[in-house]
Amino acid sequence: MTIFNPIYLAIALGSFLLSAILVLLVKKIARRFNIVDQPDDRSRKIHTQPMPLLGGWGIFVTVFAGVFLLRYLEIANFSCVPDLFLGLVFLGGA
Repeated sequence: MTIFNPIYLAIALGSFLLSAILVLLVKKIARRFNIVDQPDDRSRKIHTQPMPLLGGWGIFVTVFAGVFLLRYLEIANFSCVPDLFLGLVFLGGA
């Protein structure tokens, strides 16, 4: 397979769209449940409004979904990486 395989392009575009959607969704959830970083006068923070703290979860889920699709649909060759190792990497990232 070459790098210009349409399947790779579809996964890359799908991952980008999924990431954008999930980050916006998680941002709304964080604001709804007040999971935000509050700026105060004593800190060195540069933001002046509350900032949502869960944005990384949208990206984490996207990476997990991308690796899952590539590995378990056998689109990419992950034969040298054991399932347990990938599981532990994602568990550590959570």
